[in-house]
Amino acid sequence: MWTIVRHFKGADYLQLGVASHSEDLAKSILYLSLYNNSVSSLWVRPKEMFLSLMENGTPRFKPLYLLRKAAPADIPELLSFGYDAWGDGEPMTEFLESYNTDPNHLRGQRYLIEDMGGNILANLNTLLLSKNVIGIASVATKPSMRKKGYAALLLKAVMELLKLENPSYTFLLFSEISPTYYETLGFKPLPAQYQKFLPSVAMSNGNRSLQSDELALMENYF
Repeated sequence: MWTIVRHFKGADYLQLGVASHSEDLAKSILYLSLYNNSVSSLWVRPKEMFLSLMENGTPRFKPLYLLRKAAPADIPELLSFGYDAWGDGEPMTEFLESYNTDPNHLRGQRYLIEDMGGNILANLNTLLLSKNVIGIASVATKPSMRKKGYAALLLKAVMELLKLENPSYTFLLFSEISPTYYETLGFKPLPAQYQKFLPSVAMSNGNRSLQSDELALMENYF
């Protein structure tokens, strides 16, 4: 589990954990930028300073949300978030049951964001499509919490977290809404020959050119 915090100047970060100095065991917080920072994405600050208050009593870093991997008990609630978009009129029970035989759902790793009181706000699924390619699927926000930026924040946090494991990761998704939404998060539409499922737009986010075999992954709607 990781904590999303907001600096008193307004920027958001993902708090990764606590590290000990090798010489005196002093504690420091390791944290990750959730915005484009040309200096560095990964930061460390003494724990006492990280948790300190400013002169006006404002926390230097205020905990806002928790990011975690979904547990089996979370799945029915998470899947219900997309019912109005993907339910196709079938009863909720049948909609949820259909995921139990969906190979992509069964093999994916789902992440969620929740408030500090434990209320789930949004979720998404990640699929390892190849060594350096991650598919993003089923991005959905709790209906009563939409239009508040939770899905965008979750997507940014998950991508930055995964890039710590492999900086070469490229992320693929199909946008079922206006592509502009994902373009603001760094995604770009793929060339026309890879747009096999319009009006859903195939898009990518990464710092390297995709290989032909990687682009071919978009010929299947994962």
